[in-house]
Amino acid sequence: MISHAWRCIFVHQRKSAGTSVKAMFPDATGADRGRFNEGVLEPHWDEDDPTIRAYLKFTVIRNPWDRFISGWKHCRSTKHRSVLDVLENLPRESLLSNVLDPRTSAPARWHYGREILRQAKDRTKYTVRTALGREDDTPQRPGHEYRHVTRQQVQTVVYPDGRLAMDRVVFFEELDAGLSEVCRLLGKPWRKPPALRVRRAGDDYRRHFDDRSLAAFARAFGRDIEYWGYDFDTGLPDWPRRQT
Repeated sequence: MISHAWRCIFVHQRKSAGTSVKAMFPDATGADRGRFNEGVLEPHWDEDDPTIRAYLKFTVIRNPWDRFISGWKHCRSTKHRSVLDVLENLPRESLLSNVLDPRTSAPARWHYGREILRQAKDRTKYTVRTALGREDDTPQRPGHEYRHVTRQQVQTVVYPDGRLAMDRVVFFEELDAGLSEVCRLLGKPWRKPPALRVRRAGDDYRRHFDDRSLAAFARAFGRDIEYWGYDFDTGLPDWPRRQT
């Protein structure tokens, strides 16, 4: 998201309060609402661009285990499978590559194949309704499961040489304080957005993991764990560059 009114860029980590943050910037509509969502992975992201250099760039980072569980429950192709099966057969940018890979488990192949067909049906429905002049919801872009479950947060906000591309990192676990500080830096009045979501009582990510799934998670998401310094037991980060 890019807000020209408040001169800021928000890189949207999926399942990390992105909808709530965007609600704070009603001026960011149309293409601006999705612009720079993918951060440094965007083809038009250029760190020397005058706008990117001048605007405050921020993101919300979430405990990787907690974020994974949220994505696992959210995606149709993963929520009916075990955590271990998903970790051992993570969705790729193209689900077809999962289906065609002989190493993919039978449950994963079934659910990914079913999701491919569902998405194709949605795209066909959207095309027909658009041709008839009827409004319809835009179908999901390819890679939805990959962005919500598989892709690590460092990939969108850290340059290949290890430099952080953001001016400010807000931690999901300290959301109010972090967003309030962003507003202070922007000179924007702080009002807690009404859509701000709070984890339901009893929804503890730790109960979904055992030794095997924890080991598989560390192999798949080790960079996110190490870079942000999250601890599995406390759920909190210990990040060397963490702002105070």
